[in-house]
Amino acid sequence: MDTKPATENRYHFYKIVPSAYPVLLHPDVVRDAILIVNEGSQAIRIGHSGTVSTAGTYLDGGNSLSDNYSRDAWWAQAIAASGTVSGFAVA
Repeated sequence: MDTKPATENRYHFYKIVPSAYPVLLHPDVVRDAILIVNEGSQAIRIGHSGTVSTAGTYLDGGNSLSDNYSRDAWWAQAIAASGTVSGFAVA
């Protein structure tokens, strides 16, 4: 993983994520990195638009994912019950 100091602007987010539909965590804008944290105890799926419920990345409760490569929008959807996702983007 590329390590850079986070000296740019940070945009924090905190979202309630239901199982019925995906929620936009951060849009597809120019950014250097994004950190996504599953705050809940239940697993969620995260991914890009149109892929979350079927091919989204499985993120277990209490785990996180950082992305400093893609510039796509990130979406999240709970698998069973609703969950909470937080994090920040660096741009």
